[in-house]
Amino acid sequence: MLAVPVTNPWISPVVFPEPGAVPGSLLVTDLRVNPAGPDSESVTPTVTLTGASLWSGGHNIAGVTPHLTVGGVRSILTVTDVSVLEFPAASVHVPFTTIPAVSELRVVGPVQAMMLASREAVVNYMTPLGLAHQMARGHHYGPGPWVTGGRADQTSVYFNRADSGGLGFDRTATGSDAVRQYAPPLRNRFASRDSVPDDLLLWFHHVGWSERLRSGRTLWEELLRRYQAGVDTVRSMQRSWDSLEGLVDAERFHRVQALLRIQEAEARWWRDASVAYWQSFSHLPLPAGYEAPAHPLDWYMQLRCPPDPRKPRCDAVMGVP
Repeated sequence: MLAVPVTNPWISPVVFPEPGAVPGSLLVTDLRVNPAGPDSESVTPTVTLTGASLWSGGHNIAGVTPHLTVGGVRSILTVTDVSVLEFPAASVHVPFTTIPAVSELRVVGPVQAMMLASREAVVNYMTPLGLAHQMARGHHYGPGPWVTGGRADQTSVYFNRADSGGLGFDRTATGSDAVRQYAPPLRNRFASRDSVPDDLLLWFHHVGWSERLRSGRTLWEELLRRYQAGVDTVRSMQRSWDSLEGLVDAERFHRVQALLRIQEAEARWWRDASVAYWQSFSHLPLPAGYEAPAHPLDWYMQLRCPPDPRKPRCDAVMGVP
């Protein structure tokens, strides 16, 4: 289940165990460009088996992140780069399941789908439509779109520019004109409301709460839709993982299940705190059937989590007294 360039059939994975690691997850620690292919260069990855060690993020699934080195410059390719990467089940044998010959084929598909959906889920429930830097002060753990004080350009309110009229940072010629830093084709694309990608909308434009986007929905409606989509994706990931019980060893299954439970609670935390804060400016109602924030805005603003920076969890969000 190693991500490999689909255009290079010459890949030769080198798999070795990391001392003290729990066999199971794969972490690509290096890729070397080799003149091995008949028509083009190939890439040889070095793969490390990872488990619950903190250096790999402490998550059995999140350990699979390829690192690509070309010309001495290292960049990270996420599993969302599907034009470059895919997860062929036969690429590398992963001792991930209790009955590899039977259950591996039933595990790879759901896990692959979870990983491919995971980035967009986080973007949706944290910073949809091009919002950025909306986390709490200092430790950056949890939402904080209301953060002010200190250096202005390091605060959440600097980036979101929320007011009664709308949301977003105007970086066009009518605002900071930061869009001028881009070459003309991109500059023109980003500066126009007609062509800027939705995922960058609020990075480049201040948009009215009731203005309609290309989707036909208003900004307010689209924001709510994105936040809910992030939460719903995590819940879908939970259901996918729960369906693998008995196909994955019990220790790994319950660990990932617990981490997904935390992620779902924290996704709701981000959604609810953000929606409550934006609603204090928009004064627009939530549509019928939408999950209302579990607490008033003041509750989220006064929340101090995590109490121990060495243990990044928020018991209040998890419902622990």
